[in-house]
Order: sequence, then structure tokens, then C-alpha cells
Amino acid sequence: MYPASSAFHEAVANRKPQKALLIFQDCVFTNDDISVQNGINFRDYFNLEEDISIGQTPSNEIDFTLFNDDRLLNDYAFGDFLATIGVLTREDNYSQRGICTVMVGNDTYVTQSRNPYISKNGLPLGTQPSEQIRSMLAYDGKLYCFGAHETTCIVYNLSDGSVSNTAVNAFMKRKAFLYWQGKGMHYHDVTENGITVHKLEIWHTGTKQTYEFVPLGWFTADRPKAPDKIQIDMTCNDFMLKFDEDWSMNKPAVSYPVSVQNLYIALCNNVLGNDRYKLPSPFINGDAMIGKEPDDFSTATKRDVLKWIAETSGTNAVVDRDGYMKLAWLQSTEQTYDANGYEDFEPCWYETKTVTKLFNRNSQNGTDITKGTGDEGYLILDNPILRGVS
Repeated sequence: MYPASSAFHEAVANRKPQKALLIFQDCVFTNDDISVQNGINFRDYFNLEEDISIGQTPSNEIDFTLFNDDRLLNDYAFGDFLATIGVLTREDNYSQRGICTVMVGNDTYVTQSRNPYISKNGLPLGTQPSEQIRSMLAYDGKLYCFGAHETTCIVYNLSDGSVSNTAVNAFMKRKAFLYWQGKGMHYHDVTENGITVHKLEIWHTGTKQTYEFVPLGWFTADRPKAPDKIQIDMTCNDFMLKFDEDWSMNKPAVSYPVSVQNLYIALCNNVLGNDRYKLPSPFINGDAMIGKEPDDFSTATKRDVLKWIAETSGTNAVVDRDGYMKLAWLQSTEQTYDANGYEDFEPCWYETKTVTKLFNRNSQNGTDITKGTGDEGYLILDNPILRGVS
């Protein structure tokens, strides 16, 4: 369960309005762009087998349908994105000034119908747009200002008010022109009660709405094979999909002998970028040393190697909601469910213990290699890492 504020849980329980945000590098898709009829279908996996077993590398999935009425997505590359779902947690009043307002920290940006068109804390910004600004979005250190015409957008750096060289595509300009008129928006993260809260604040016609978002995860969207349809159906997998690459292609930087833990770190850095991983505590067999690269690696994918690492540590490998790889196993959530609060809810009670001893069997000759000294044993077959550890 992803951490969220009490206000978020209360708003969901009270069926407050919800928003979807699919945040790409240069594009944001919201309720206006997503088919309500199809909605967003999210599948969060941990165990894909009939029995609970270690060494799995499941990939979460999400699917949705995007509107492409103006064919502005025909050439869009898509790529990696963060999928989030938010709920309205608060509404306040503010004094409407000018066309639209955005507040970022202690700074207030206001746009007017005449020159100077945009001001910060009552003073004109140094570089002015050539026409009225009808909507603003503050995000990731920049202020996106959309004009009265569909093609107009000027981007400022929030740090000093200078004009940024960030390009804005035609889809986003069209979206702002159709749906954001008169709105000021600020998407940002804040820390409240020890957790990171993702917020979208919207100023519009005297009312400030605050939405809180929780991520569903980081996904990769491939460009559709037929991108010129009015509606584009998308099915996307999380970053586990990036491990479906041959080990021999752009091999991780590993010098043997290497510990299982350092092999895991090198693999994650190779595929996901630096430090996008989490270490389990304890890392079972993490200090076991691999003398040389197993022969099986030459015909394996990086996902295969990740599976063998997970088996060696008595865990499953999963990508969490923030896009980090982690090795995890089942644990108590300490969550109490009231059966009266769920329709057709039938609770099941079971206990799954942590694996502390591994038996790796060579299926060709029946030889077992034992690793670990605990009481909770688990039999696996043909793990090349365990065959070579010391």
C-alpha cells in the first residue's frame, strides 16, 4: 500500500472527485484526454504462480484509451511515464486577480489583459509575452504560460524569472487552449507527517482546489503501430520490461569475484540508471561471492539474471510505485479489514514464512547445493549463481 495522508483516505471514502495524471517527459494526459468509458485498468502483481514461490520477476500493467481527435498524437513518441491517480482533498477561496493566478511558495504570479501581461509579486516579469496569458502551470522548476492563441506558450525558469528554452509540443498547446482557460496550476511534492505527498493545486474563478495523488508506477508506452486513429488503445508495462534485454548487450560493469549484492546493484544501475534500486534488509546471501561469470549468463536476459538473484536472496524482484527495483517478500501489513465494509468479502488467513535456507538442485544429476543455515528451507532448480557461490 502506497503511503498517503489521512485527508486522501477520507476523500476517497467520501467519493470526492478524482483525476488521473499520466506524466510523460513533455506531455501530460488527464481526464480530458482519457476515455471515461474504458477508464484506466491497473494490475499490480507479486505472485504469478499457482503456489507462492520465490524468484519471480512480475511486471505490473496498465491500459487506457487516449483521444486523438486532432491527430496531434500521430507522431508522438510516447516512452516512459509516471501514472498517478488523485482525489480532491481540499477547497478554499482566494481573491481573484487578473485572468489567472498561480502561487509557488511565497511567490504569486498573476496575468492581466493588458501589458505587462504577467507579474510576480506585483512586479512585471523581465521578459513579457506578446499577448495575454490565459493559463499557467508551475511544474518541475518551470512556469508554463499559455496565451490567447493556440500556438502561444512561453516558459519561465521559476528560480530567476528568465525565459527557458524548453519546447512545448502542439498537443499540450491545444490542450491548454481547450481545457485550461483561466486556470493557474501548481504540481509539486511536499513532506507532511514524514511522508511525501504529491499535490496539484488549481486556482480558478476564486476557488482553490487541492488534489493529492498517489503513483501507480513508472511505465513504458511504445508508440502505437497505427497512431492515426481517433482513439489510441495503450497497454503498458512497468520498468521490469527494461530487463528483457540480452545479458551480452551492454553488459553491466562487473569484476569477478563479485558478491551477489554487488551484482544486483550493477545490474540495476545498468538497466534503470544510477541508484534506482533498494536493498532488502537483511539481504540473504548478499555477501556470497561469485567466482566467475556463470556460463548460463551468455544465453540469458538481464531479467533471467535478476530472477536468479531474487532466488538466491529468497525474494521476488519487483519495481515499486516510485520506479525503484527492490527485492521483497511477503510481510504483515498490520491492516485490519472489516468484513461489513466490503461486498462479498471473504477474508483468508495464512502465513508465509521467510526463506532462510536454499537447496539448489542440478536437474541433470540430482546434486544439491545448500546455502544458508536457517530452518525454513526452499528447493530451487538449476540456479547458476548458487552453483558458483562460495
